[in-house]
Order: sequence, then structure tokens, then C-alpha cells
Amino acid sequence: ATDTLRNMIITSPQWLIDSLSKVIRDHVDLHQLDIEEFSHIGLGEDYERMLTHSIASRDILEYIWNNEHVDFFLDLMRHTMLLCEWVHEADECYLIPSLLQTSDSVTPFTDNSISRKQKENTEASCSCTCEFDYSNSFLPNGFFQSLLCLCVAHSAAHRNKEKER
Repeated sequence: ATDTLRNMIITSPQWLIDSLSKVIRDHVDLHQLDIEEFSHIGLGEDYERMLTHSIASRDILEYIWNNEHVDFFLDLMRHTMLLCEWVHEADECYLIPSLLQTSDSVTPFTDNSISRKQKENTEASCSCTCEFDYSNSFLPNGFFQSLLCLCVAHSAAHRNKEKER
């Protein structure tokens, strides 16, 4: 745990849930935020990127959390693998996997009626494809979000090692 996490005492768990759910929410259907508000303060593009790519800038998170306890929330979410640093951009950004939406262009290949050619064409249209078959068992909710955070963190560490060479 970080010093920021160690120094915070939560007396109201509902406050924590309310604060985290300002970010981790269904932005499409149930809990939309006002895009005009974000556009008015210059964060319209950041908001769109958060909705479409699940990449949140530090600026938008600071705004959503009213500039209060931002480091604590970031450390908590990082520590619990609810987000990870996204080092592929110049600005300080974070990937929030639970905001990822199901893509219509990516077809789950559990149906045997999908031809090999259809599967190859779909895979070619995606920049990265990964398939897990757990049809004989189950995984707990949040497993893939955590796995994605671990993969992104590993990628960032590998990228940093390559830069040092």
C-alpha cells in the first residue's frame, strides 16, 4: 500500500462507493454525465475518449472528483486493479477496463456455425485478439478487467526497459 492509502481512514463506506461510482458507471444508458458541461470547461474530448476508449485523463478525473482526494482514489483504484496507467500518450492517462464496451465488430467465437474465414476476417480487423474458453467453468466478475490491468502494466514496464537500452 502507498502512504496515501495508509493515511486515509474511511468512516463512511458509502462516500467511497459514491466517489468511485462517479467514474465506474454505465455512461451510455443509465448514468450519463452532461457532455455540454465537459465541453464548456474544455474536457469534451477527454470525456469522449473516456466513453469510447476507456482512457481517462487525470484532468477529467480531477474534475469528476472535484479535485478532492484524487491521489487517494487513483492509488486505491490502481491497487485494486480498477485502473492502470496508460503510458502510450504524452498526458497522464489511465485505462479503466470496466468502462470498456462490447464491440459490435468483435464476434465471440463460441458458436461453431462461424466459418474459419469469418473468424479470420474479424480477427484481422481488430488490432489485438485474445480468446479464452472457459465454457466448462466460470471466472469471478472482474477477472478480465484485472487481467487487462496486469497486461497493460507489464507492457508499460517492458516499454520502459526498451527505452533504457
